Amino acid sequence: MALSFKESILLEGSVLELPPLDAIATDLHNCRKEKNLPLAKHAHLQILRNGLETNQSLGNFIVPMFVECGSMLDAQKVFAKLPQPNEHSWTSLIQGCVQYGEHESALSLFKKMQQDSVAPSGYTYLALLKACGHLKWAKEGHAFHLDIVKHGFEEEPFVSDYILEMYAKCGSFAEARRIFDGLVNQDLRLWTTLIVRYVEHGFYEEALSCLMEMQQQSVSPNDVALVCCLKACTALGYIDRGQCLHTQIIQKGFEEDIFIGNTLVDFYVNSGLLIEAQEVFDGLSTRDVVSWTALISGYAEQEFGQEALSCFESMLLEGMIPNFVTYFSSLKACVLIRAIDQGRALHIATTKEGFEQEYLVSSTLIDLYSKCGQLVEARAVFDTLPARNVVLWTALITGYAEHGLAMEALNCWRQMQAEGISADAATFVCILKVCGSLGLIECGFQVHLCVVIEGYAQNCYVGSTLVDMYARCGFFTEARAALKEMPVHSVVAWTALMDGYTDHGFGQEALACYAEMQSEGLSPNAHTFVCSLKASMVADSIREGKNLHISIVKCGIEKDAFVGCTLVDMYSKGGFLEEAHCTFNGLRARDAVVWNSVIIGCVACKDFERALSYSRQMQVEGVYPNTMTWNALLMGLSEHEEVARSIEFYMQMLDQGVIPDNLTYVSVLKACGNSAALETGKYFHTQVENLRRWCDVGEAGEVIIATTLIDMYSKCGCMRDAQLVCDNMSKRDLLAWATLIAGYARHGDCECIIGLIKAMGNEGLKPDEFISFNVLTACSHAGQVMKGTTFLEGMNVKYGTHPTVTHENCAIDLLSRAGQVVEAVTILMEMSFQPDSITWNTVLAACHCYAEIDISQHAFKHVAYLDDNGGSAFVLMSNIYADGGDDTTWLDQI
Repeated sequence: MALSFKESILLEGSVLELPPLDAIATDLHNCRKEKNLPLAKHAHLQILRNGLETNQSLGNFIVPMFVECGSMLDAQKVFAKLPQPNEHSWTSLIQGCVQYGEHESALSLFKKMQQDSVAPSGYTYLALLKACGHLKWAKEGHAFHLDIVKHGFEEEPFVSDYILEMYAKCGSFAEARRIFDGLVNQDLRLWTTLIVRYVEHGFYEEALSCLMEMQQQSVSPNDVALVCCLKACTALGYIDRGQCLHTQIIQKGFEEDIFIGNTLVDFYVNSGLLIEAQEVFDGLSTRDVVSWTALISGYAEQEFGQEALSCFESMLLEGMIPNFVTYFSSLKACVLIRAIDQGRALHIATTKEGFEQEYLVSSTLIDLYSKCGQLVEARAVFDTLPARNVVLWTALITGYAEHGLAMEALNCWRQMQAEGISADAATFVCILKVCGSLGLIECGFQVHLCVVIEGYAQNCYVGSTLVDMYARCGFFTEARAALKEMPVHSVVAWTALMDGYTDHGFGQEALACYAEMQSEGLSPNAHTFVCSLKASMVADSIREGKNLHISIVKCGIEKDAFVGCTLVDMYSKGGFLEEAHCTFNGLRARDAVVWNSVIIGCVACKDFERALSYSRQMQVEGVYPNTMTWNALLMGLSEHEEVARSIEFYMQMLDQGVIPDNLTYVSVLKACGNSAALETGKYFHTQVENLRRWCDVGEAGEVIIATTLIDMYSKCGCMRDAQLVCDNMSKRDLLAWATLIAGYARHGDCECIIGLIKAMGNEGLKPDEFISFNVLTACSHAGQVMKGTTFLEGMNVKYGTHPTVTHENCAIDLLSRAGQVVEAVTILMEMSFQPDSITWNTVLAACHCYAEIDISQHAFKHVAYLDDNGGSAFVLMSNIYADGGDDTTWLDQI
């Protein structure tokens, strides 16, 4: 009995007679069916050993065998050695190319097949149609369609299906639909093909129409069709239709399918229906990484950062391995809630997975670290990137800018320019904001030039920021020019200009801008109204403020917290507490900012009891006082010199966990100074020292607190402690010196004051009007006539301070107290200012002390002329004449 070819292969070491060729062909066909590549290679080897490699018949079996077994290389080698490959070999090789994604090679083979005059079969054209569909080559596909019709293959099974599929894949839906409409049997598979390709090419409405048509023809959609239509509803935002599809899915029992479940989760997530998405997710019997990622992405996109991270943790507990999108969405969630620790853990994980260099991950990491203030880590991520684009640079620049590191932001921008990276609108906006906030006008000019060069001058967003930058720097001509250059004058730009005018004290100009903006037909927004209200405060025009209030009510935004707070502030500062109270009561949501505004207003208007009432009411409503609230109350107590209550409030503040700041201690120390409560003042001095140990109060804070301590000790009579505080200051400004000098002046210590003036000069400071007044007052109280007059004479020449009428009055008081009334009158007559009633009253009092009757008559005439209510002058004159023993009526002698 003859062995089969397969058996002879297995016994290849023996010299055996080969079976007939038809038997070999049958066994080669079986190898092809079994897709057994090792056996196929052995069979080919046996054929080679027996010199049958050029056998035309066997060769045409070997090529398809290797194609089916997955070895295109072997198939091509055998094919190349065939003297005359038949249609079956050509078609097999073409099909293999298509099967393994070498679509262009398949089309090239077909050209060679035609050159060899081998007639294609219907199967050849099916493979070619498939290749054209994958390549989206509609023109070539259409040519093959014509060939199919020409050769009569159109009626063969599945040919029309392949033609339809090819046109649909290429996006030629008019042709695809024409083919479809011409088919007698429009089955589920063809309907699904159309729906799938419509969705693939973004023709979502057409896909949904197809679904409706097929159902009208009683063709029930399968899971693939429903999934595609769900995707169409997601893209179009058709929530109701998507929910109807969900109902159909449940009715058909498809909801357990993981692919459909994931698509449903994605649909609800993208529709913003996170509760429904969670319900679908919870109902899935099995969940894969796609399910989890869809839900996590949804929470992150809808800004539910904590929920997204909770999902991520649950996913890890279920043993799921996150993919790139999972990590990216989880990092976005960390950015949302500033979860720096979880972000760092994700950073480590993405690095292990090799995702750190991916653009989306790296940019999100930079964003996370920047927003959390971890700029060193943000820069470290940035520096590891092989390529940095404008988005990454802008993320880093924004991080520096938002955390007050303006110079670092500018350096980044310059480095970005040096690397040849062109800025985009977002970059320019960020840098211009930095220039505006720091008043770097020269840098602002340079950035403006770059804006013009890069072609962003007409960008409304950039234009508005240019207006803002110039306005913040006080360059209003340039700000107006930038506004004029904008293609459309936006409310944002006008508001920025108004803001700048207001910040620089030009309230009327800001209000004029508001009127101009309205004349252009633009409607103000909440921010515009806030700026306008502030402008009315700066312009001291409550009438304008009330008119704005009327406009705010007409626009329906009077209950906006920001607007309402500014209205309360305006009325409070203007002394209109009842209007402030009414506005406050009309606000729906009253946060700490609004409460603080009305409380501060009450304190400013000296209505401290109402301020206390508001502070109690806010706590009843569940809003707890913050540092600003307590500071306002403590400031009020300091005005009322209520030290005991200041301590009580301070302790309450600490009990509520509110951390005192510089202003807190300034307020309580003022209260101690005003009431001369030395021991309490010393207690708060100790608290200030404790504050300095565990937090940085800043250079400005140091100066303010030290100056207040000097004032407190001075008012309590402890000049040694006041001097010690001043001596320990690392930097003394004019106010600190003035406060210390005022303290010595109260005690009449002229010698110390003169010494302090010299010490000031050594630090490059000159006495101002207030200090000069205190020097002259001290000299007057100490009777230091020479020092006082010398200082007065040198004020203008030595210190550049022009004496005012107050200083001249001090000098006259100095001379008068010393009995030098004639000299006092001489100075009085030579004054550059018109003497006031205080001046002449001082002389008159001196005349009484030193019995200068003649001069007293002259002084009295001036007092009587300048002060109609000068009753004290009449008493003084009576006493002067009585003391002089003159019984005549003194009025008769004047």
